[in-house]
Amino acid sequence: MKLIHWNIHMWLTEDEQPNYKSVKEFIKNLNPDIVTLTEVEDNYKKGIINKLAKELDYMYIFCPCFDFIYDKVRYSFGNAILSKTPFANIEHKIITPVEFLYDGNEPSEPRSVTWTELYNIPNFKIGITHLPRKKKEYREFAIKKLKTSVYEKEKFVLSGDFNISKSDLKNFFYNFDISPAEKINTYPCSNPKEDIDHIIYNGIKVKACRTIENYASDHFPIIFDFEI
Repeated sequence: MKLIHWNIHMWLTEDEQPNYKSVKEFIKNLNPDIVTLTEVEDNYKKGIINKLAKELDYMYIFCPCFDFIYDKVRYSFGNAILSKTPFANIEHKIITPVEFLYDGNEPSEPRSVTWTELYNIPNFKIGITHLPRKKKEYREFAIKKLKTSVYEKEKFVLSGDFNISKSDLKNFFYNFDISPAEKINTYPCSNPKEDIDHIIYNGIKVKACRTIENYASDHFPIIFDFEI
């Protein structure tokens, strides 16, 4: 199976230009089985993630973490999973403190993890998450909540923008494997200095994991090939 993980920066390039067409073309050209996206912004009028899934012939899950109002229009912000295989047993959990109310600043953004199984692929699940960036205590709170949703005896792939280096992430998820195997900086695209996009996995065989220097977002995407 081939998976693409990508933080798409609310459908904007690093210099704030629309990136929908570039994101679509990148996914279309690589033709993955699964796509996991963070920083997905949408509203019921635009239906951007629905449009992307229809145009590329995927099924999708979009699980907002919070809503906000901009120019008198309500938007939702969260993570999405696109798949060629139907979903089963979807689970969505907020992993930041329950008292979080979004006030327009990043530290107040609720964060979540979404898990799904895939139809006719037993005992395996795919997850997507995006952890807090600015406050270490919020990020570590989220990581501890995240750890309660994975177990050593199950097969899973958990992709995300973890806002933490692989070496630091491994201190928490020491019982599991993390890709890319080597340190690869994925953010920001204009001058990559941080390795914060990762894939945590267990019980599967990894064939390859790499990034591609695509500048449609402010993060580089990760391409993850594996066998269940």
